[in-house]
Amino acid sequence: MYKDGATYLLVIEWDTGEEPDPDDLEQPETCGAYEYAEAVAPHELEAAILGAKEEACDLLDSNGSGWVSVLVGVGECIDDVDTENAEQVITFEA
Repeated sequence: MYKDGATYLLVIEWDTGEEPDPDDLEQPETCGAYEYAEAVAPHELEAAILGAKEEACDLLDSNGSGWVSVLVGVGECIDDVDTENAEQVITFEA
């Protein structure tokens, strides 16, 4: 999977499966995405994937429902990696 010289981003996307209540300003977010790590070498990529899987499982446990995905792809920012162009997508469901 690793391409020499490429910068890989790991992005964690999540969704609790709950509908947000527009009247409840104190309600926690029900979905989101964030950059977990950047890797430029094969050993960094392998370690980052293991760490992202662990964090995804912890996030799913704390959400209690829904799903969490780890997206692995080449890019410079979070907008460069999505489910359509990721080289690897690892999904966990509650």
